[in-house]
Amino acid sequence: MTPLRSQFLIGALILATTLARAQDEQSPASATSPSARYWTAPRVQQEPPRSDTSNAPPAAVANAKPVSITNEFLIVTVQPDGSGLTIIEKSSGRSFITDGNLVANGVTALALGAMDQKFGNGRCIQISYPDGDDMVFLYPKIPFALIRSAIRNRAAVPAVLRTARPFRATVNLDKPASALTTLGTGGLLAPDKNPGSYDWLAVADPATRNGVVFGWLTHDRGDGVLFSKIEDGKVRVGGQIDYGRLRIPAGKTESLEILAVGYFDDARLGLESWADQIAKVYDIHLPPQPVVFCTWYSQPYGGASDEKHLAETAAFAEKNLKPFGFSTIQIDDH
Repeated sequence: MTPLRSQFLIGALILATTLARAQDEQSPASATSPSARYWTAPRVQQEPPRSDTSNAPPAAVANAKPVSITNEFLIVTVQPDGSGLTIIEKSSGRSFITDGNLVANGVTALALGAMDQKFGNGRCIQISYPDGDDMVFLYPKIPFALIRSAIRNRAAVPAVLRTARPFRATVNLDKPASALTTLGTGGLLAPDKNPGSYDWLAVADPATRNGVVFGWLTHDRGDGVLFSKIEDGKVRVGGQIDYGRLRIPAGKTESLEILAVGYFDDARLGLESWADQIAKVYDIHLPPQPVVFCTWYSQPYGGASDEKHLAETAAFAEKNLKPFGFSTIQIDDH
C-alpha cells in the first residue's frame, strides 16, 4: 500500500469514527444527547451559580385555593405555591397540559391584570420567589397561554446566564404516548425520538390532527428549543432558552423569552396561528401573496405555451378568475 493511500484510509477512518460519535451524541437515546441532558440539567445555569434557596419548598398556606385566569379559549390554573400548572381548553373541557412546572415553586401565586402593547388588556398569574418570577398570561382573541420567566440577580456581582429551562409539563390528548407523534425542526418523529426542535414543536394525534402547539414567541436575546420524551406512558415537553452569555447586573432582573402553548383541533392550523402571533409581536407585514398560474403544468400547451394560447389563457383568467383573486401568469420555459 502506498503512503498516500495509507494516509487517505487513516483519514477516512478518523472521519467515519468522528461522524459516528457525533450521530450517537445527537440521538435522543444517547445519555450525552441534548435531549437526554435537558431532563437532568439545572433549571437555570449561570455564573456564579444561583443559591439553593431558589428551589426551597414554600411554607404551606392553610385553606389556600388554586389560582385561575381565563379567556374565551383557555383556563389556566396553578396551585397557591405556583406548582401544578394546568391548561384547559374551554370548548372541550380537556386539560391538555397537566403537571406543569416553571422555574421554581414560588412563595405566592397571584392573579393580576396585565397590559401588553400588542395584545391589549389581559390576565396574568404571577409566581414570585427570591430569585425571580414566573408569569402565565391570557389575552383576548389569543388562543395561547403565554409563559414568561424573569431571573433576578441577588448577588453583589454581575451574573452571566447561560441557559434557562423555564417550562416542563405533561401533554394530555386522551391517547397513549405511543399513538402520538411530534412535528418539529427535526421532522415527524415519535415523542421519544425527537432530538430537540428549534423554536416550535407540535405534539399531535395523527388520527384526528388534534394537537398541542408549543412555540417561542420572542427571540430577542436567546434561542428557544423544545424537547419531548415519554415518561410513565405520557408525553412530557420541556422548553429551553440558550443565551450563551446574558449579563445580568447585580441587583437587576432580566425577563426571558416568551413561550406560547395552545390546543388546536388541527395542529397545523395551530402552527399557523403561532406564526400569526409572531407577526403581531414583531409588527411583520408581508405583501399580499399572488395567485399564480404556471404554464409548465398546463395540459395541453404546457412548457412555455405559445403566443396564441397564452393570450387566450390570459383573457380567460382576467374574465373568470380575477374576481376570485387570480393575479399572475408565469411563463415557464425550462
